[in-house]
Amino acid sequence: RMLSDMIAAGEREDALAYLSSMEKFMKPEEEYVDSGNEKIDSILNYMISRAKAMHVSVDWKVCIPAKLPVLPFDINVILSNLLGNDIQAISEAEQPVLSIRFTYARNVLCIRIRNSCSFRGRIPEQREGHGFGLANVRTIAARYHGSLTISKEDGWFQADVLLFLP
Repeated sequence: RMLSDMIAAGEREDALAYLSSMEKFMKPEEEYVDSGNEKIDSILNYMISRAKAMHVSVDWKVCIPAKLPVLPFDINVILSNLLGNDIQAISEAEQPVLSIRFTYARNVLCIRIRNSCSFRGRIPEQREGHGFGLANVRTIAARYHGSLTISKEDGWFQADVLLFLP
């Protein structure tokens, strides 16, 4: 919102300075993912860095082209909701593990996020006061004629997102 206000007021230099300070704050010390897709790599590197700082064991495999016909905002919504909110919960599991998979073939982007979890009972989408993030992911997936499938089994939470890209 602040950036929008700066740009609307013609404060271009202030907006650029603000973006620069955000980048310095959010840039991870180490680069983990290097698929060639800078937008997705940037988000994943930030999230992996956060998870590792919380002593979560993380593995990833990202096989995507440098350019995908998906809006950066949309991929940010998907990843921030599937990864961002759950890193704390993952770190509370007995053996905190996070697995990230991105594959792309025949105009279909597949994203699988799998993590150990400590919550009991229903999956987050079914618990009262939870699941708004998953609803946002579902909305974005539908925009690409895709889907979000979630499951919890034997101490593991898994989210699979399919996006059918033009």
